[in-house]
Amino acid sequence: YTLSLHDALPICNEFVSSGSVASGTVLSGGRDYVLVNGLAVATIIGNGGVEVVDGVASGTVVSAGGLQVSDAGAVVSGTILQAAGVQFVFGSATGTFVGISAAGFVLSGGTISGGTVSGGDLFIRAGGVTNGALAQAGGTQSVYGTASGTVLSSGGVENTFGGGSTTSATIMTGGFEFVSSGGVASGAVLSGGRDYVWQGGSASGTQIGNGGVEIVDGTTVVTVVSAGGLQVLDPGGTASGTTLLANGVQFDRGTAVGTIVSSGGSENVMGGGVTSSTTVM
Repeated sequence: YTLSLHDALPICNEFVSSGSVASGTVLSGGRDYVLVNGLAVATIIGNGGVEVVDGVASGTVVSAGGLQVSDAGAVVSGTILQAAGVQFVFGSATGTFVGISAAGFVLSGGTISGGTVSGGDLFIRAGGVTNGALAQAGGTQSVYGTASGTVLSSGGVENTFGGGSTTSATIMTGGFEFVSSGGVASGAVLSGGRDYVWQGGSASGTQIGNGGVEIVDGTTVVTVVSAGGLQVLDPGGTASGTTLLANGVQFDRGTAVGTIVSSGGSENVMGGGVTSSTTVM
């Protein structure tokens, strides 16, 4: 083993106290502690560097091997996570950008608002919340807690796992939502995207527009399928209270209950499919 200069140096720390401001700090293996009422601006966190925020931090850039921690009560804004950069959020974060191979973690009590996931991964753990995120270009949001108002554009994915809930997602062309067993999705709007409700998952109040497709192996309630939209019930899938507007289509290989077929709508019962209490307008 050869002793390096790095081995000979202790880990260096910076403390930003109440009322103090640190601007443009570069962390190359060191630690930056932003204390309550302290402010850090435009910190650059490199390999081995860690910024722990109990006060306020804005415009931080986290590169490969770097870590930013937003503690409970902290306010963090405009963090950029580059390749293999990581952010842990126990407090509040606004406008985090999660780039290729980067990862953000929203832990219990933490909230991210207005984040963008573009090629990276954002994990919403139980008790964590995200509002108004945009997932695109290979970006994935995995929800074990709560997510609202997510926009999934081309290449964006939202996974809702057991115990997780999502509300009011907008799924554009090329976007995907997956609702796994124990996951709950409500109020999604499909504008050309795809929504997969797996066995044990549930969705309610989904609106399927032109080019949108919902695949149901679990349970859906009160779906509205408008012109150019499609709902497919796989064997074992159940849909209750679906409304098929003009040129809206349902393929039923599972169970459909209480479907309303408006003028120009189409319910198609396939082999093995069961329908009951259908109303044809």
